Amino acid sequence: MRRLAPETALGRLLDAARARGAGDLHGQAGKPWHVRVHGVPGRLPAEAFPAPSPAALTGRIVGLRAPALLELHEAGGARHHLRLAGLEPPPDPADARALRQTLATLVVSQEVQAVTTVPATSRDGAALVELGGTNLNAWLLTAGLARTAPGALQAVPMRNQLDLLAAEARAREARRGTWKQAP
Repeated sequence: MRRLAPETALGRLLDAARARGAGDLHGQAGKPWHVRVHGVPGRLPAEAFPAPSPAALTGRIVGLRAPALLELHEAGGARHHLRLAGLEPPPDPADARALRQTLATLVVSQEVQAVTTVPATSRDGAALVELGGTNLNAWLLTAGLARTAPGALQAVPMRNQLDLLAAEARAREARRGTWKQAP
């Protein structure tokens, strides 16, 4: 296991959480850091640990790690594993394969812009991804290739949550993709 230098912002954050006996540490862009100590939620002091801000990333998608997990490489060499914020693969294995195949065709080897909604403290995070000016997250929902994930949707800014929910509703009403068998 790698250790972080205590003088780094992330090192100080983890040390503060550990000192409080926290079992969990949660960060979301624009919101205070939260910890859970013996099952009880709490916050780290905002003056000492400012809320994380979204990071704008530009890079090339070099592969898929899972149906909705993209591997992005920035020009400077940084690598990121980004979940598509607010989404989850459909429960049906055939629909999940369709999602993965569509993503492989659309984004692998393509340059994208991504705005993280969950801090990528370990090079993993969640992001809203744009491909050629199109919000990929919303497009996949409209096509019925993915579903919103209530827990993950909370990490998405409210204005984007509404867009994602509307995109999913359009797919459900049109019975596209994963919604073709919906009641």
